[in-house]
Amino acid sequence: MADEAAADIRPYTLHQFCQRAQELYEADHIEEFIRFVLCGTHNGHQASIDVDGARVLPGEAHTLLLSRDFDSILGLDDQIRVRGKPITISMVAKYEDTLKKNVHIDHSYVDSEGVEQSYPLHRIPNLALGKWEVHNLIRVLFPDLCTPDRQSFHLSREEQAAFYEKGLLPTMQALLQHRGGDIPPTLDAEFFRARLTSGKLSFTTRVLPDWQVPLFADTLRANLAANGVEWGRNLVFLHQVRGMKNATHHSVVDPENGEAALDEFLDGIGLRLDTIKEWGDWWVDVGAEISSSEGECLAWRTDKHSDLVRLVVQTSEANARRITSLGSSKYYRDPASHLVAASGFRITPGVRAEGPFEVAYIQAYLTDKGLTYSLDNGRVSKSITPAQLVQGKGEQYISELYEVYRQASSQNFSTARVEARVPIHHASRVLINADMRCLAECLLKFPKIVWWSLKSWRALGCKVVNQWQVEGSGDLRLENSALYLTAGIAWLLNGIHATPDTGSASRELMNLILPRTRRRDVERADLPFPISVRQTDDDILMFQEEEEDEEESEIVTEAAS
Repeated sequence: MADEAAADIRPYTLHQFCQRAQELYEADHIEEFIRFVLCGTHNGHQASIDVDGARVLPGEAHTLLLSRDFDSILGLDDQIRVRGKPITISMVAKYEDTLKKNVHIDHSYVDSEGVEQSYPLHRIPNLALGKWEVHNLIRVLFPDLCTPDRQSFHLSREEQAAFYEKGLLPTMQALLQHRGGDIPPTLDAEFFRARLTSGKLSFTTRVLPDWQVPLFADTLRANLAANGVEWGRNLVFLHQVRGMKNATHHSVVDPENGEAALDEFLDGIGLRLDTIKEWGDWWVDVGAEISSSEGECLAWRTDKHSDLVRLVVQTSEANARRITSLGSSKYYRDPASHLVAASGFRITPGVRAEGPFEVAYIQAYLTDKGLTYSLDNGRVSKSITPAQLVQGKGEQYISELYEVYRQASSQNFSTARVEARVPIHHASRVLINADMRCLAECLLKFPKIVWWSLKSWRALGCKVVNQWQVEGSGDLRLENSALYLTAGIAWLLNGIHATPDTGSASRELMNLILPRTRRRDVERADLPFPISVRQTDDDILMFQEEEEDEEESEIVTEAAS
């Protein structure tokens, strides 16, 4: 295959890119505007956004403000450790409260045959037991239901019935005494009671008084054992405390300062720091939030991920580089606003790289996502689907999204956060006395109007393309090329304020909509996910995940920058 002439690559600062987009739009050169903001092409050249000029220099460390906090707590214990607080027990667990997301923590136990087993928490069948305070959840995990072949983390209907009728019901009746006589006698009876005329379900809850909470775990185990439910023998309770960071932020002075902040917060929600340090396995997400004293928007530098990991985890340089390489299965990169040079990450370090604080998980991200944060249908931010665009719902959604970005450009700065999940006995020492000059070198800074304008112009570009499609012939819109474009617009829109989807369907879509080049010309940092770029005699390029070796292709997809 003959080589195509390579496009002239022209660097733009983020400010220059946004300025050129504005000029094209205000001159009513709409087609040129679309090609520029969505494809990066203009006047025969390919735009490349260069963020080098936005680097924060070590000498600018004094312009950075750092505060520390505790974002969430996960505690695994054979007892419920809440004291002095009542617990609202859900007699039938809500499906959505089941632990199904990987929390990067394993649980080890000895099974009924005396063999030590270990499973990730989200692989252990579990259900939500109840809540205390506002955001805090207690789940019951049943390790003895784990088998190598079992895929579901949900309890079957038969297992739920056994837990309800042979464990939870007699436990609540024993603890509530004369106030526990009105609980439905079987799971089927509770489903009958809970089903509304609309078809929805409204399950009953019972408040367990604070003085009865310490008795709950042993009473539950005794009832399950007495009623022949063998898989309840090794049950454990997972305590989850969420939404803590704004209630626990403090200045970074010394370990005692951090310990006092954590102790004070835990005491307020009914947990005792000295107790949970001694019993069970408890983990805390220690966070640091860096902001600009000048009100600018901060972002993490992609090329400094290994330095940031080394600074936080205190692992070796070799380990930090290894777990932040594109080929690492432990490393996920999260581009910000489609910028490959500005991104956060999620990393599971593993035993070799966990460092002295035994870090189980570390993530770095930007707080600008807060403006579009929304827990809905498995997503954590506002999103739109290709089907919704086809149904004509894109006009209002994109207009409102554009307006949020536009308003933010004058009002909202964004900060850079890093969080490390560590055993609670290390919590007071993580991110203490961080080297601010080294931290500064891991950051980029942008004026608010520039940072949010990039999002605004790209959203506006998607809006115009969507409008063209809506106004076009219905027959044409059903053509494959038009459907690919619709799907591409949804994918681009969602990736402006959230990590671009790189699932299998999205990878097929990227193969259709993103620019492609020969393997020898690939910059690995521009790849949307790890793709093999191994050389062959004819320079055939392998478009596949790096670990696989099944299909060949002559081209590779590159992420837009």
